[in-house]
Amino acid sequence: MAKKNKDNRDLYELFNDMSFNEGEFEPIEMNEIEAARLKKLVRERISIDEPKKEMPNEKIALTQSNKKNRNWLKIASIAAVITIAAGFTPKGREVLAQIADKLFFNPSQGIMSEEQWGNTYVLEEPARVNINGVSTLIKNIINSGDYISIEMWTDEAINEHNPNFKEEYESLSDKKYKDLKENFKIKTMTNKMLQVEGASMASGGYSAVSFKQEEDIITEFYLYYGEEEIGHFQLKQIRYVDGYDELGGNATNKGILIGATSYYLEGERYFKLWSNKDGLELPEYRMNIDSYNDIVVKDENGNTLKFESANDGTGKAYKLLEDYKGDIHVSIKDIDLSYELREGSVVSLKLPKEGETDELNKEIKLNGLKDRVVIKAITSNNGQYENGDYSITLDFSNNYDDSRSIYMATERFRSGGSMGDPENKCSEIYLDKEDLRVSERLLGRIKLKIDGILVKQYGNWEFEVK
Repeated sequence: MAKKNKDNRDLYELFNDMSFNEGEFEPIEMNEIEAARLKKLVRERISIDEPKKEMPNEKIALTQSNKKNRNWLKIASIAAVITIAAGFTPKGREVLAQIADKLFFNPSQGIMSEEQWGNTYVLEEPARVNINGVSTLIKNIINSGDYISIEMWTDEAINEHNPNFKEEYESLSDKKYKDLKENFKIKTMTNKMLQVEGASMASGGYSAVSFKQEEDIITEFYLYYGEEEIGHFQLKQIRYVDGYDELGGNATNKGILIGATSYYLEGERYFKLWSNKDGLELPEYRMNIDSYNDIVVKDENGNTLKFESANDGTGKAYKLLEDYKGDIHVSIKDIDLSYELREGSVVSLKLPKEGETDELNKEIKLNGLKDRVVIKAITSNNGQYENGDYSITLDFSNNYDDSRSIYMATERFRSGGSMGDPENKCSEIYLDKEDLRVSERLLGRIKLKIDGILVKQYGNWEFEVK
């Protein structure tokens, strides 16, 4: 894990010495629906409302590495200031309530509930247009009443394996942001031109723009690039259906419903997975399904079908690689769950002397969950360990359910990061000295706050998708 330079350390020290008066900040009133949309937006995509000098995968990176011959998973915990593009509709929004009666499936958004979206208008069929000589797929347009959001995918993308990828991405992001803000416009049927309010982009050819909705709902308009009209679009009002069975095949196991909807995009067949637990909001925590694993897809005769990730930014859509038009049988054996704890579990730990390890064996409970975590030890690495100045070892082997296992715990708002070992049911949290608060340095004790866990849930979800 990369170390920060001395200038960054100095900044951390300055911030630690600063005091903030909460009264100086004006609260923004939101109802529950607005708050849920905002949280989902931040989670699914960090939008760019001004050019940023950073790699797109530096927000929260989950990668695999080897350490002491174990299969470790590594997650970087980064505190970020996030600017949300005005009105931008989140990619891959899934079900935000545990029980939702009126539902609608959108290939880009996933499942949309009437409670969340109300009288929303969408583009029924994606359309391909030519923008400045580049073939571009207008995959999704949504008018939720406040903003019109347009998602685009171009065939022009940077090779992420290129050693100069970061420099090319930085250069392109500056140009692309300016291009999105200055050149895209909407012309209403009353000949009024609307300017871009917010913009977003990511690697892989993805970009989006949003426009402020007028008093009268806009369901038909012309899209312009510069002075050129590039498309004429008509939006249709969402027609909700009753329950998950109307949207696609599904199955419930371990108290979790998982299903899928099949659809076509430019003549190719896709299916997208969804769940009643993804984006679940409870008083104690927020729960998401990060990934579906061990997926097998078969045709009506039991023959295995090949498929690949659709690369739509959600990790939950897949493209069939064979020309098959019948029903598909989907089987899923395990899923990765993430929990964001609203309060977190706090424990005070004494900092060990340089180069020493203190054995602790402290058990902590997670609010709202049966899972338990044991803090085994804290070690001072004496500056010899690349991952952090201090490492905290946690054990998850004392689990209440054999089909469910924590494999990582996080303290999300310190920059040290975490590693998890699913096979041995343990994890490590890393802290840098620069992350310690002034009070922690003076007292020689830290307040560790476990505010996130990742869980491997095994089960058996099998269903047919038309």
